[in-house]
Amino acid sequence: MNLSQALGKCWHDIEIEYSRGYTNNPSTFAFAFLKSFSAHQPDLEYSYDGRVFESETYSPSLVVWQDYEKPQVLFIGKFSFHPPPKSLFQKKLDFLKASICAPTVGVLLNEFVAGNHRSTPMPVSAHCDFGYFVIGNKSTIERDHLAAIESLSSEEKSRFHYAYATIPLEQNGDPVFDYIAPTSWM
Repeated sequence: MNLSQALGKCWHDIEIEYSRGYTNNPSTFAFAFLKSFSAHQPDLEYSYDGRVFESETYSPSLVVWQDYEKPQVLFIGKFSFHPPPKSLFQKKLDFLKASICAPTVGVLLNEFVAGNHRSTPMPVSAHCDFGYFVIGNKSTIERDHLAAIESLSSEEKSRFHYAYATIPLEQNGDPVFDYIAPTSWM
């Protein structure tokens, strides 16, 4: 099963849980996502810290360890869906529609940044306090969200470093993770 297929099955599982009222806040949503996703994608390792976001003001924090090839990449960031789901599920995911400028606690860390052989989570605000995790069609994401990043004000750019990642839902073959890291990390 490839990543695209696993995502599709994961959303189906979670929509069923929402219809039963089991996942009605960001923390439980993130837990349900990881539980379902890991069941469909046993080759990936996931971890989640529910202490990061405990109210519906923020979308869940998600850590994804992508272990298909090196360098390993760790993401901590916000969920967004683009385009948004069209169903009752969409209403249940309103709290996940994060602003492109909304701060989060975390970051991307990989081998060429860390200089070691293992991905390790960074302490809050230790390296970067902005993350954005987008699930959707790659071309649409690039058109809308990369443009949004470029349009950030100089004040916003001075306050944050940026990391950006996409997982295309329409993917033939092996999963692909794309990201843009600040040039200062290189």
